[in-house]
Amino acid sequence: MRVCIVGLDGVGYIQLKIWTNRIPLRNLREVAMKNCFPTTIIPPYTPSSWTSILTGVNPGKHGIISFCIFSRKSNIPRIRLNSAYEVKYPRIFEMLSFKRARSTVINVPLTYPVSSIVGKKCITLVSDWTSPRQFIWPKKIYENYREYLVDPPYDYEKYNDIKKYIDHVNDYLNIKLNLYLDLLECESWDLYVIIFSELDWIQHKVPEIVLGRNLFMIKSILDKIDYFISIAREKCDLLVVISDHGFWIKDLELRVNAVLRRNNLLKLNRYFEIVNKIDTILGYNLLPRLINKVLKRFRRHSVFKALALKTIDTRVSDAIMIEPTSWTVYTKRIEFTKKVLQIPGIVKEVHESSKFFWGRHVTELPNLIIIPNDNIIPKLNPFGKSIVKTFESDHSPRGFLSILSSDNDLNDDVSYFTKEHVTIYDLVPTILHYMGYPIPLNTDGKVMPWALKQREKVNVENYLLKYNFRKFLKYKSR
Repeated sequence: MRVCIVGLDGVGYIQLKIWTNRIPLRNLREVAMKNCFPTTIIPPYTPSSWTSILTGVNPGKHGIISFCIFSRKSNIPRIRLNSAYEVKYPRIFEMLSFKRARSTVINVPLTYPVSSIVGKKCITLVSDWTSPRQFIWPKKIYENYREYLVDPPYDYEKYNDIKKYIDHVNDYLNIKLNLYLDLLECESWDLYVIIFSELDWIQHKVPEIVLGRNLFMIKSILDKIDYFISIAREKCDLLVVISDHGFWIKDLELRVNAVLRRNNLLKLNRYFEIVNKIDTILGYNLLPRLINKVLKRFRRHSVFKALALKTIDTRVSDAIMIEPTSWTVYTKRIEFTKKVLQIPGIVKEVHESSKFFWGRHVTELPNLIIIPNDNIIPKLNPFGKSIVKTFESDHSPRGFLSILSSDNDLNDDVSYFTKEHVTIYDLVPTILHYMGYPIPLNTDGKVMPWALKQREKVNVENYLLKYNFRKFLKYKSR
């Protein structure tokens, strides 16, 4: 059985329905109309969502909630970037490598460095946009396709001209599509995983697209993805299309660090305190704007770490938000921080991470997770007012999972038997069972009923034990 998983980063259930109703997209329309189930993803954030989707467990078990880690273990608190090394649970392509099944994996976050991937001999890997450098593994394939490794245009903020930016994204996808199709058609694989991030970048840049306006801007990109899906359907027995989150319009920004600062939970570096007072007296607040511009690019640039540490005195601060889209806060004073963040009409709920997630790594996650109202976008800015008017689009928890097969009877089974709520954790156990392999012993998902009809007996295996042993051997040999 060959399975292809196509990830549409940032394409929510609502957006998929709107776009496929207004643009003629044969394959994506079928994805939207047949066996398409809404999902809820919290936090709606690329690193945690895709890691949960591809492991079948929550962040408390795989250890990833954001791109960065904030560590208080040493005397000097440190912010560092996550990598494949920090993923504490095997992803489905690593599980399959234990069975000698081959996978092609494209644009999946936290697959760098390759040395931290377990079972890499069975995996063809193309780096994602967050990787410090663009690469293809193994090297023999890299030599054949190195000209396709163009820099991804994720940095939408530096473009003032929207048309120019979308043209750049189009050109990028044109080049990359040749690579994706070649690996789809020429490489030997049992599982093919690819994530398209282009629509996420553009929705950040052009909010009206989220509402279904000016869709001509993304038609060419949707056409390319639709074409890829048409070829993928010919090559596999089962096609899964899934998203990590959706988008929605935000008209208010909540400056979480400003809230913490006003309640004496967060302290600025002395230099920034002085500059901020001068700005306030002059009535011209240049510094926060400058900081915001830099912080928004933190995912790939180490300047974020240095600037955040210089802006905020982490040594004496009791609470801090490091990444706004993770919806999480580190704090030493949990109850008081919960109280100050429970803002009526702005924040729906504030939870301790240990009550929201579970697993052996939950204590390594930020202490609190906030659930803002749909129209609220959390921000890092520690300066100025706590709540500010805005108009932009940002992540929403509403994703989707769609399953299509070349077997019409199977499509009918998926539709008929899927009555209960579908979660992103269900994908891994369902796909493994469908392919005839054991499901993980401690998965947070379930085998979907349609797959049980195909094969009733469910076998279980402790992939985590093998994964930890392989990782132990890797780092012991260094």
